[in-house]
Amino acid sequence: AAAAAEGGGIGLLLGGDPEADGWLVEPASAGRLADPSWRVLQRRGRRVAGPWRLTWRAGEGALVLEP
Repeated sequence: AAAAAEGGGIGLLLGGDPEADGWLVEPASAGRLADPSWRVLQRRGRRVAGPWRLTWRAGEGALVLEP
């Protein structure tokens, strides 16, 4: 996290059991370095919320929730 903040980038910490409650984050923009994006799901028991697509807009310096 500190390296991402100092470098002006973003950091994502992923890990754990994908079947457990929590967040599932996977890449959605294979091979694109300019504006990488991720598909995000939230799992609570048998219920799943999402998916959402988040994109890092380097030119804006912002993480954007895509429509």
